[in-house]
Amino acid sequence: MNTRKPHILIIDDEPLLLKALDGILTDEGYKVFIAKSGPMGLEILSRETVDVTLIDMWMPEMDGLETLEIIRKEHPDTSTVLMSVHWNKQIALKAFQLGAASFIQKPITLDNLLETIEDIIIKRKERKIY
Repeated sequence: MNTRKPHILIIDDEPLLLKALDGILTDEGYKVFIAKSGPMGLEILSRETVDVTLIDMWMPEMDGLETLEIIRKEHPDTSTVLMSVHWNKQIALKAFQLGAASFIQKPITLDNLLETIEDIIIKRKERKIY
């Protein structure tokens, strides 16, 4: 039986949000990695096993969809969740076509965040990915 804590990578260019999510998810028992950009997140994924990646949609240098596309190609067993203040049907459709497991509307509520992650972890266990 796997007793490893689920590993979560948060990719967001907002330092206060990174710090808050890191603290919350660490307190909930997750192993958390943080990255301030898509390229930094991809570098972490190249050396760490990550179960769930939370990706901000709107970042300079590389946006969430670009980051998601690379993660799905290079790390297909990593589940991805996009986060954004601004959503529209085209963005949501593109995100799911690229393989996003879910999305979270900002501002993020604690209940929504934890429920989304827990649902993904349960599905991963059912598929024996975790």
